[in-house]
Amino acid sequence: MIASAAFAAPWKFGVMSDTQWPTSPDNKNPNVAVNVIRHLNTEFVNKGVKFVIQVGDLTDTAGTNNINLDVRATFAQDLYNAGIGFYPLRGNHESGASAGVRFQQIFPQTQSCMNNQTPNMVATTIYGDLTNLANYPNYNSTDFCVGSNFSSKSDLAGLSYSFDYDNARFVLIDQFTKPAGTSHSNLDAADVAWVGTELAKKSANGHAFTFAHKGLITENHYDTLFGSSPENPGVTGGLTNSFMASLANNGVRYHMGGHDHMHNRAIVTSPDGLSKVQNLIAASNSYKFYIPAALGTWSTRETMLAQELFTVGYYIFTVDGPKVTVDHYAMPNGCNGDCDQTTDVIPYSGNTPTANGLFTEPVPFTKHETFGYSLNGKEVVVAQGGSYVLTDDTTKAIANGETGFITTSAAILSGTNDSTGKDYRGRALSKSVNTGWAPATTETASDILTLWGMQESLATDLSDTSNPNQNYRYVEPDTNRSDIYVLSMSYDPSRVTAEVLASGNFGLAVKDEVRGWVNAVAKNYGGTATFVTRPWAADDQLGTYGVDPATHTAWAVINHASDFAVASMNVANTAPVVAVTAPVADAFFDAPANITISADATDDVAVAKVEFYNGSVKIGQATAAPFSMTWNGIFSGSYTLKAVATDNEGMKTTSAPVSITVNNLDNVAPSVALTSPVDGATVFVGSTITLNATAADTDGTVSKVEFYNGAVKLGEDTTAPYTFSVPSAALGTYVFTAVATDNDGGVRTSSSVNVSVIPAPPGGTVNFTENFNSMGTTGTTKPAGWSIWNNSGGSNSTWSAATGIPANGANSVATMVINNTALTATTTPTGNNNNGYNAAAAGVTSDRMIATAPTSNAGTAIQLQLTNSSGGYIDWLKVGYDIYRINAPSSVNELQGFWLFYSLDNGISWTNVAALNPTVAGPGGVIIPNTVGKTTVAPTLITLAGKVNPGAPLLLRWVDDNGVPTSPDQMYGLDNVTVATPAAIQTTATTSGMVYNRATRLYTGTLTVTNATAGPIAGTLLVSLANLTPGVTLTNASGTGNGAPYIAKALAQPLNPGESVAIPLTFSNPSNTKINFTTVTYQ
Repeated sequence: MIASAAFAAPWKFGVMSDTQWPTSPDNKNPNVAVNVIRHLNTEFVNKGVKFVIQVGDLTDTAGTNNINLDVRATFAQDLYNAGIGFYPLRGNHESGASAGVRFQQIFPQTQSCMNNQTPNMVATTIYGDLTNLANYPNYNSTDFCVGSNFSSKSDLAGLSYSFDYDNARFVLIDQFTKPAGTSHSNLDAADVAWVGTELAKKSANGHAFTFAHKGLITENHYDTLFGSSPENPGVTGGLTNSFMASLANNGVRYHMGGHDHMHNRAIVTSPDGLSKVQNLIAASNSYKFYIPAALGTWSTRETMLAQELFTVGYYIFTVDGPKVTVDHYAMPNGCNGDCDQTTDVIPYSGNTPTANGLFTEPVPFTKHETFGYSLNGKEVVVAQGGSYVLTDDTTKAIANGETGFITTSAAILSGTNDSTGKDYRGRALSKSVNTGWAPATTETASDILTLWGMQESLATDLSDTSNPNQNYRYVEPDTNRSDIYVLSMSYDPSRVTAEVLASGNFGLAVKDEVRGWVNAVAKNYGGTATFVTRPWAADDQLGTYGVDPATHTAWAVINHASDFAVASMNVANTAPVVAVTAPVADAFFDAPANITISADATDDVAVAKVEFYNGSVKIGQATAAPFSMTWNGIFSGSYTLKAVATDNEGMKTTSAPVSITVNNLDNVAPSVALTSPVDGATVFVGSTITLNATAADTDGTVSKVEFYNGAVKLGEDTTAPYTFSVPSAALGTYVFTAVATDNDGGVRTSSSVNVSVIPAPPGGTVNFTENFNSMGTTGTTKPAGWSIWNNSGGSNSTWSAATGIPANGANSVATMVINNTALTATTTPTGNNNNGYNAAAAGVTSDRMIATAPTSNAGTAIQLQLTNSSGGYIDWLKVGYDIYRINAPSSVNELQGFWLFYSLDNGISWTNVAALNPTVAGPGGVIIPNTVGKTTVAPTLITLAGKVNPGAPLLLRWVDDNGVPTSPDQMYGLDNVTVATPAAIQTTATTSGMVYNRATRLYTGTLTVTNATAGPIAGTLLVSLANLTPGVTLTNASGTGNGAPYIAKALAQPLNPGESVAIPLTFSNPSNTKINFTTVTYQ
C-alpha cells in the first residue's frame, strides 16, 4: 500500500470475536477458547498490530465468581508481552452485573489506558500455574499505554468507553446489565446520546469506528443493539434512526460486532432511509458456527456484500492517513461444519498449546477478503450485472488539506460485476467499490489511486443445503483477482519524454514490492500484453494497454485490483527454471537406500535456493549450485521427487515430477508376539477381549499387525501399540494369532493364544451407599465414581412432557458428554449451571447433595459408575435415593425431578427405569409435588435387561431436563443413594396340592413360605425358584433374578417368626417330568 503524505506512517489494529467454549475434557479450553486465542495472539503479534479489540462473548459463561473471565484476561498476556494493547467488550455470555464488576477489575486499561495490569490470573492444568506471572512464557512486567483520551459512560465505566489512536476515534458500546445491577439489555436514548458525543470528538480529517457485541442487523440471531428483533417498534423507531445518523454524520464507515459466529458484510440502511453504514459481523473464534436465520421484512434494509460460514477468522485494519484497508484472514474450521466441545477448530498438526510461549509452526490462516475506503475517495455500490463505470479525481484530497498532489483523474471505462455469489438465504452479493488517493512520487507521472472491492464477492458454496453444517464446500478465495475492467488515469506530460512515451515501458502501472512500478497487465490472470498508442477501444482484449498522448491518459484492460499510477515501468520478474537431473525417472534402488537427488536451476538474476520434495513433504534443500542433497535410509516404496526453485525476489517454480521405486531384495520378515491375553485364559460371556501385540522390523518398518481368530481376520492396527478389541465375546473357544507385515511385504505369524469363553455364574452382589457429606461445605470434587454429563446438542425445549427423555438416538441420554469442570460449592444454588452444585438441604448445611440446574442444553445427568467386583453376574438391583426440590417456580415448566437410566455396555446404550419416572400427580411413577422439599424413592427392585458380568461396569444416570426458560428454572438435588442386590433371608418352604389341569395343560400348586428368622419380616418377599427342572417354566413368575424365576409377594402385614404365607405356583411342563427346585427368599 502506498503511504499518504502529511500523515504518520501506516499503523494496524486487530479485531476478533466470540471466544466461547462450553467445557473442555482435555483442559485446553476451560470455558474459554484458549487454544484459538493463543493462535490468534500469534497472528496479531506477527502482523504488527498496535492493539486488539474483541467484540464480546469473552467466555461461554462467566462462571463461579467470574473465574472464566479471569481465564480470558490471563491469555491476553501474550499480547501484553509484545507491547500490544487489548480492548474488549462484554457479550451476552457475560452480561450479568457481577461480570460487569469483574470486567472493570481485570481490564483496567479500558478506563486508564494502562495495559498489563490484569489481576486474578489463573492456575491451569495444561498451561501451568499462571497465578505466578513469572510462569507465563516470555513474561514482560512493564505496564504500557496504547491510545489516548479515554472516556467512559458514567454508569458503564470501562464497559462503554472511547479512546483515540493517531488519526482515529474508537467507540466501544456495552448493552448489558450495569455493574450496579440496573437492567440494560438494549441501547436507550442516553446510550445513543453518549455515542454521538464521543464520535463528535473525532478530528476533522480522522476516522471513526464503532464496536458492539450485537449489530445493526444480525443474521443468525434476531436480537440487535435495540431489541429482540430488527422489526420491533423500538428498533424501527427513532433510536435506530438517531444512532445511525450519528454514525453516518461522524464518518463511521464500519460498525463491527460478533454474536452470529459467521463472517458477514452488509450495507444497512436506517428505517427512515436517511443513513447508511456498513455492518460487519466477525467470524467465529469459538466452537460454534451458525447459519443465517429466515429473512424478515428488515432484510430490505440490507445490501449484502459478503458472507462466509464455518470459518475461524480475524481482521487486520491498516490505517494509512485517509485510507483504511481491512484484511480478513480465515481458515476452514477443523470439524467439517459445526463443532462439538471436544474437537479443536484449528485443524493442523502441533496445535496443542504448551508452556513454551506463542506458537511457532506455520498457521494456515490465509487472506480471504480485502476491502477498504478513503476519506478522499468515493464509494459506488455495484449490483450483480451492474456496470463498474465511475470517475474520480484528487479534488477531495486537496480540499481536505492534503498536500503533494499533482491533480489526477481516474475512470473505469468499462466492466461488469459478473459475480454470481449469494448468501445462505439466496440474496445476490453486491460489491462496494471504493477509491482512494495518495500523492505522486518522483517515480510517477500521476497521483496514486487505490481501488478496493473489485474482487470476487466472498461466499460459501452451499449448493447442497440439505445439511449445511456438513455439506458446505470450502473454496479458498483469490483476493487479488477481479472481473475484467478498463482503468484509465491521467498523467502530467511534463513528467515524461516523447521517447519514453512511445517505448511501451510507460503507462498504467502497479507497485511491485521488489521491482517498483511494473506494467499493470503483468499482474493479470491470463491475457496477452499488447501495447498501443491510442484511446481504448471497445474490442480491446485482456492485457491490452495503451497511452493516448492527445488526452494525456494511460489505460489498461486488467482483472486485478491494486495501487495504480501512470509511470515508467520496470521489467517484471521472470520465474526461475528448474529440473530434477538425478535420479532419472523410473530408477530402482535396493532398500534401505541412500539416494542422491540433484537439480539444475537458472534465473534471470539469481537462484536463492532449491528445495527437494517427496510428494508434498519437504526432505531437504540446497542454497548454492550444484543443487544437490542425499536422502538417507529410505525403505521400500514408490516415491515422487520434485524440486522447487526460488529466485532472489521470491518467485518459485516447481519441476516436473520424477518417480522412483525402492525395494528390499534381501528383506528380513518382522517379529511379532501376542502379549495378552495369556494362553489358556478364561473370560466370561459378554466380556470384551483386548488383544495386544508387539512387532518390530530390523531392516525396515512394520506396516500393519492383523489379528485373527483361527482363519477369520478380526481387524488390524497400523501403528504401535498394536491392539484390537473383541466386544461381547460369545460362548466358545478362541484361537488368536497376530500377523505382522513389514514395508517390504514380509509377513510373520505369532504363536497362537487359546482363550475360553465360559458362562458367568449367578450370585453377583453389590452394596453401595452415598450421602455426599464427604464433600464438605466447600468441596468442588465429586466423590469417586460420580461425574456430571451434559446434552450439548439440544436446547431447553428438546425434552418435554410430550417427548419424555429419550434413552438413545439423537439428543438423547446416549449422546451426552462429560463435563469435567469442578462442582460449584454453595448452600443456596441460583440456577443456570451445567457443572453441578455441591449443595445443602434447607437449613442443614452439613447435609450435602449434588444438585443440577441445566442451562442452554437439553439436560444434565449425574452419573454413578460401579464395577461388579464379585464372582458372579448381576441381573437385578434395588435402587433408592432422595430427590430434593430446591426451588419451586410459579408454574410447572419442565419434567419433574430425575429420570433414572442404566447402561450395561459402558454407556453405548441406555435403558430407562420407567417405574421411577417422576410425575406431579401420577398415575404411576414417583410423585414429586411442585413444592420445595424432599421426596424419598424407597429401594425399588429393577430387573436388568441383561447381565453385569464379573469385572464389568454398571452405569446409572439420574437425568434432569432443562425446561421452557421460565425464571427461575427448577433445581433438583440427589442424595442418600443406595444400590444393592437383594439379600437372602432365612425361610423354609414346602410345596403342596400340585395338580395337572388338562384344560390349561398347566400344573398348579401352593408354596408355603415360613419365616425362620428371629424377627418379623415386612414389605415384599422375592421368592426365587433356583435350579428349576430344565424344560419347566414358572408361568406366574414376576421376573428373573440371580438367574432364576421369582415371585414377588407383598405382605399385607408383618410376618412374625414361625408364621407362613401361601404363594400360588403355576408351571408349564410339556415333558411331564418331575418338577424340582430350590427355594431361596430375598428382600
